Amino acid sequence: MRSRTAFTAVSILLLFATVAHAGETLATKVAAGRKTKIYWSGRIDPTTCKVEDVVNYRPDIVREPAHGTLSTGHEQQPFQSSAGAHPCNGKPFLANILYYQSAKGFKGEDEFVIRNTALAHYREMTTELTVKVKVE
Repeated sequence: MRSRTAFTAVSILLLFATVAHAGETLATKVAAGRKTKIYWSGRIDPTTCKVEDVVNYRPDIVREPAHGTLSTGHEQQPFQSSAGAHPCNGKPFLANILYYQSAKGFKGEDEFVIRNTALAHYREMTTELTVKVKVE
């Protein structure tokens, strides 16, 4: 049971690795007109460092940005745990990526909201995150 608990904990940590905790705001700067990676998510097995799930761990868009567009995709990148030391840190990882691109000619502030739902200990955990983007 200990390995299952550890696996679930790592899944949750990975899910929120690049964002703040529930109900918080993530602020970021992007170049005007450039497609920029804003967020990534997925689930990894901490014993094998293999991707377990990218389909069910993608963010849902609650509110679209007013001055740009969001797009998603899968991308290979190095894994990095928000918990610090982890045996999978630096290993290749296929993740869900959320990209933001401002509208042509727009500079200023934009905002959108995303939601993640994850299964943890046989219960769904839902987290919403407001993302504030400064377009320069």
